[in-house]
Amino acid sequence: MKIEKLMPYKLKICITEEDLDDWQLRQEDITKNTSRTREMFVYILKTAKRETGFYFENSRLIIENLKKEYINLVY
Repeated sequence: MKIEKLMPYKLKICITEEDLDDWQLRQEDITKNTSRTREMFVYILKTAKRETGFYFENSRLIIENLKKEYINLVY
């Protein structure tokens, strides 16, 4: 997982296939509302907040599923 603060109000998180394997998820699962995907997103958000200080309240989530090396999440 790669976390990059693009602007004070914008964060980019890249998730690899290996990250998904760790959570026993596939790319298709990212948009499903399951307990496993919720757990993963909570973990990602907590990690991003700890590493960047980014504040997520009232934020939008945009998911780009590129079917490449990374899946991009932009907040």
